[in-house]
Amino acid sequence: MIINRELKHLHVHVPKNGGSSFRSMLTEHNWNKESDKLDGLGAHSSLNTIERDPFLLNELGDFYKTVMIRNPWEHAVSYYRHALHRGNFLYENFFEVKNFRKMTEEEKYNIDNSFERFIKSGYKGRCQSKFTYENDKLKFDEWFDYKDYDKMLKYFSDKFNIKIVNRTLKHSRELDYVIDMDYKKPYQEFYNDETYNIVKNLSTKEIKIFDYKF
Repeated sequence: MIINRELKHLHVHVPKNGGSSFRSMLTEHNWNKESDKLDGLGAHSSLNTIERDPFLLNELGDFYKTVMIRNPWEHAVSYYRHALHRGNFLYENFFEVKNFRKMTEEEKYNIDNSFERFIKSGYKGRCQSKFTYENDKLKFDEWFDYKDYDKMLKYFSDKFNIKIVNRTLKHSRELDYVIDMDYKKPYQEFYNDETYNIVKNLSTKEIKIFDYKF
């Protein structure tokens, strides 16, 4: 979560939506100071995190709330690629394999790391709806679409009278995958009918907000 307590604004950082870059840009403008940090909040905390903690609810409940999301089928493929970065793959159990922590590196390289397995296992706990939770009292005031990233930057620049320069982070590990992968392969080509419908059913809220199409 990206916070400015002085300006009473919070932005929920949904993974794989340019949030790390956005955090870096806002930090240049005095966001995310030590005084903005609160116990119980992490980089990807949601409004549900605030709801469950009376202290956080009292501190942040009336803040202006924003979030950025993206086409859910594209998001799932982006997360899959993230899971297959070598360091990530060896560290976190994205494919929900039993006894993952006890496995050797060689054993991990031999697990079923297909897109289909990812969608049927790890992605269900990482889809965007896990981070876009709302209730009657805690709602987002603004939703932004990842494909209009610069529109969000202009919104923040205008609202807070700051000049945000788009410095989207480039990761050197981008091509360090545990399998051969065409990074430019269209996301649609990863899907079959079953995985398409799984992501669709996990993402009904996001699809409705921006009328996302496959």
